[in-house]
Amino acid sequence: MLLLPDEGIAIVVLNNVASSLPRTISSSLRDRLLGLIPDDYLGKTLAQLKQDKQNDVQRRITFDAKASDHPSLPLAAYAGTYFHPAYGDIHVTVGGNGLVVHFDAYELQLRQYQHDTFAWDENLAQFQFDSSGNVTELLLSLEPSVKPFKFLRTSK
Repeated sequence: MLLLPDEGIAIVVLNNVASSLPRTISSSLRDRLLGLIPDDYLGKTLAQLKQDKQNDVQRRITFDAKASDHPSLPLAAYAGTYFHPAYGDIHVTVGGNGLVVHFDAYELQLRQYQHDTFAWDENLAQFQFDSSGNVTELLLSLEPSVKPFKFLRTSK
């Protein structure tokens, strides 16, 4: 949101994805409404996105390099049903080269990352244990701008 009360201007640009698009559009509109020579906001944004993509590639290389190959428990010990109030029940099974998280409409293929942390794309899923070493919950990153969701284990 961009407010210019002295000029009687308010600009609100909404989208449903975390991006720089609203800022880019509002800055360009502001310049045009004020009669200024518009800066190349789109060009700058595209250059930044290109740099971010290159950084993502480098981060993925680093991410893959950190992976270890031994969780604390056999994969079957992580399998079971987990619950979150907003997502309901999800099911974790052994499959492929790791674990599979089954939601109603999609699946996440988890590969072992480090100890009891698994990864899908560049997101992490971490299993938590009680004092007896039993898996009790799954912390699952589903949205990059939100802390991981806590799914409580309800059955094996």
